[in-house]
Amino acid sequence: MPVTEREVRRALRRATEGKSLSASEATALLAARGPALADLLRVAADLRELGQGRAITYSRKVFVPL
Repeated sequence: MPVTEREVRRALRRATEGKSLSASEATALLAARGPALADLLRVAADLRELGQGRAITYSRKVFVPL
């Protein structure tokens, strides 16, 4: 079933408010296009900076099996 613009806007509004999203709301955000996508990227950046700041870190002790 296609996601409506209204569902995308509702999920985006809840994310902006810092509320937890349901699986269906998270799925609705995958359909974000145009201005809604730009808003989603802005909200994601704001939340990232709130939690982690702009610092990028790494660990030398990470094992990645090949």
